[in-house]
Amino acid sequence: MGIQKLNKWIRWVSDDQPVCWKSLSGQKIGIDALGFLYKANEDHVSDCLVVAKLIAFWRSHQIEPIFVFDGRIPVEKQGTCMKRRQRKEYLPVEKQVYVTSEDRNRVKQLLYACGVTFLNANEEADSVLALLLRQGSIAAIVSQDLDFLARGCERVLVPAGDPSTWRDLHLSKLLEASQMTYDQFLTMCVLLGSDYCPSIPSLRIETLMKRVQVEPLSSLLAKEGIRNPTLWFRAMSLLRGEKDTWESVLTEKQQEKWFHKQAVEKDVLEKMYETELVELSEKERRFLAYT
Repeated sequence: MGIQKLNKWIRWVSDDQPVCWKSLSGQKIGIDALGFLYKANEDHVSDCLVVAKLIAFWRSHQIEPIFVFDGRIPVEKQGTCMKRRQRKEYLPVEKQVYVTSEDRNRVKQLLYACGVTFLNANEEADSVLALLLRQGSIAAIVSQDLDFLARGCERVLVPAGDPSTWRDLHLSKLLEASQMTYDQFLTMCVLLGSDYCPSIPSLRIETLMKRVQVEPLSSLLAKEGIRNPTLWFRAMSLLRGEKDTWESVLTEKQQEKWFHKQAVEKDVLEKMYETELVELSEKERRFLAYT
């Protein structure tokens, strides 16, 4: 999902801060798995190697990663996803990036071998990750999807090259810098446009930030001639996760995985060192085989 111009707004109201990995020592972080697979395919590098290096890095800082994979496309997003697929078909073949079931299974095999917990969401991984963070089960979410802020997630770590240069975004700090409440921020996000509702092009982000501080969503939509505000109010509800529960976002089998520690499969890792993971250093291999 994407909130239009949200990155521009973030850079406008706050300076980027690099992640302090020491602050996450001894804690769990949630990983938006497919984002890394798409980026690896786009860069024409091994997705397994990328994920393995990240696991080794996090374990070197005593951080436990929890990977979450997307499930089926929610009904509310099917139209948007269809349009994206159609646009992708017009791109040159070399720019058409896909993640296949084989890609997913290969990375999941690596996660099994490393003893890393991963969950398969019923629908969007976003809903699972946001729920885990709201419940305090994880300390931060790793994703390039800034919409997690609109979902009320306090801490989002945004990948950009080496982990030492990743952005560390705190929702509370952004709200303080912009003098907005979460509800006002969420109102701004849905008016900017998301996969759940269209944008209001006539509302510029500079003026929108001020208007949401004094007017409710219904008033802003009415002034723009929107007679049926259902889509925007539904987007607000979906982003808040008002109906999300442990049972609604994960099957019973996936819930059980959260409570059972996966053992490292060293024999499987040894085989992968000869194929997908040849380029790992000895230090990285030690961390992969350690929990």
